[in-house]
Amino acid sequence: MVDALHDAVAVLRSGGAVVDIRPALSYAPTLWLRRGTRRIRVGRMTRRADPDIRRAEEATREVLRDRSYALVARTRRTWPSRYADAGDLEGMVRTNPGWSFPRTVRRRLTTLWREGDTLELGRVLSLTILRPRGAASAGRRSAIR
Repeated sequence: MVDALHDAVAVLRSGGAVVDIRPALSYAPTLWLRRGTRRIRVGRMTRRADPDIRRAEEATREVLRDRSYALVARTRRTWPSRYADAGDLEGMVRTNPGWSFPRTVRRRLTTLWREGDTLELGRVLSLTILRPRGAASAGRRSAIR
């Protein structure tokens, strides 16, 4: 990943930046039930930190530490992903190593579920904007709103 960040400098336009959007390293996704305009908290899914995300975070820290890049902005935001039913959610869990659907959350969902409901899972994304050092518009740190 560090090599990829160093190689990115060659393809950036003058004043360009690298925008890195990925799942946050660690968070507990919250499962909600959507019933019309109501949102009912079901519980938290479990998720182990992904080693690939950890390596990407370490690479970002390394290029900031060696001053190859300047940090323009960094933030985290919750992104809701929606599922038609528990089967769709279980499919997502199966394709994401480290995720699990706790029995207590599954039982609560079974108790609350009604025809027409949908599921919403609060995923947390990390957004980082990096600008190569020495770029014409190497920037000051700012907040993203």
